Formats: sequence, C-alpha cells, structure tokens
Amino acid sequence: MEYSPDGKHIASGVLDSTICIWDTNIREVVLGPWKWHNSHVYSVVYSPDGKHIVPGSLDSTVCVWDVKTGELVSGPLKGYNSTVFSVAYSSDGKNIVSGSLDGTACVWDADIRHVVSGPFKGHYGSVLSMDCFSNGKHIASGSYDNTIYIWNAKTREVVLEALK
Repeated sequence: MEYSPDGKHIASGVLDSTICIWDTNIREVVLGPWKWHNSHVYSVVYSPDGKHIVPGSLDSTVCVWDVKTGELVSGPLKGYNSTVFSVAYSSDGKNIVSGSLDGTACVWDADIRHVVSGPFKGHYGSVLSMDCFSNGKHIASGSYDNTIYIWNAKTREVVLEALK
C-alpha cells in the first residue's frame, strides 16, 4: 500500500487480485476495487505526479494504470518469469524499478515502457523491496536473503553490496 503524493488517498493491493483507492479523510474506498491482474497483488506505488499506479503481482508483469479512470496505460510489461514483489518510481517519474521472486531487479523507462537496465543479479533470495536514489544514478534492492545492494542504475554494477 502507498499514500498518494498529496496524502489524500491510499492505494492498496490485496491477495484477491484487486486494488482499491481509499480516501484518508472519510476512510472509505473511493475508486475500485479493480481487478487489474490475474493474481495476487503484493505491492503498489504511485507515480510522483499521482496520476498512475504500478502494482507488483504474482502474474510476473509490471503494468501502469490510470488512477482516475482505472484504465491500463501500458503493459503488461514482461521482464520476469516469476512474481514481481516490489515496485518503486524514481523521484522524477522517469523510471520504474521492480524486484522479483527470482532475486533480480529491473529498471523500466516509465514513458517508453521497456526495460532500460537489468536484470540486476546478485541476491540469492527474492527481492522484496526497491527504491531509487534521488540522483537517479543508483537503485537499492532489499532481499529475503537479508541483504541490501546499492546498484549503478545504468551499468548494473554493485556500488555497495551485501549490507546485512
């Protein structure tokens, strides 16, 4: 789940494959439930402008959805053979990063919507969390193997490895 950039809404995804947008003031679902994926939704992230959300799902895809209309903006983007557990946007909204059950991570171009870097390989367990540095040059991945890696987003080289 994640707060919208303006703090007025929360997007939540659940194991029944649905996503809801909640109003934080009235504490009710104001959009959805939408069944956008064919399987469990493990994470969801807002774009920095609040117009789109990207869920991480068991169906191994990354999709970009319009928050107001509930329509698919792009995808499904395919770069994995297993569950996408974690997703994050870069602060400038230009890239989406995602982490998978197979221990890899990818960087997607948010406009062209294709993999621009990856897969990043180094973890021995599922990648459960992802984030982008504000400089846009680095990404961080946290894994079930109890490690955190910091990566160069373009070269895929490990900048700092195996923080335990």
